[in-house]
Amino acid sequence: MFGEEPHGLVLMCQELRQESREAVLEDRRARQNFDLSDTEPSAWFDGGNKFLGSGTYFTAMMVSKPLPISNCFRVRFVSKMQRDALVVDTPISEDHEPNESEELLRLCTTHLESLYAGKEFRFRELEVISALLKSDVAQGQCDRANIPPGV
Repeated sequence: MFGEEPHGLVLMCQELRQESREAVLEDRRARQNFDLSDTEPSAWFDGGNKFLGSGTYFTAMMVSKPLPISNCFRVRFVSKMQRDALVVDTPISEDHEPNESEELLRLCTTHLESLYAGKEFRFRELEVISALLKSDVAQGQCDRANIPPGV
């Protein structure tokens, strides 16, 4: 994995902090080999929002550049800790080029509500994630060059 160009590698980061995101963006090898889902702070975390404080963390995905991305988005949960699901769709095919594929692999990462007081939110969060993974995937909504900041 390290020392060679990654092919088809996706890193799903949990509890990523602002400082960590900046360190990844400053790393030459990370920039050369991966696309990061969040090159800018999410709109949900800026504007002086309390969630950008020192304890703030979020999820992100690092997708190796050879792996095509057809869609990247977040689905916000109703929760005490402002959780969300980060989704990336990538075309897959055995017989065609990735851009010609009619099938997609949907990748999803999240950090579920972790506080005991918020345990009732976890079941709803899992229901949303299950629906996301089972849903028909709309292809071509964004590509690698156009992943919106803070997606």
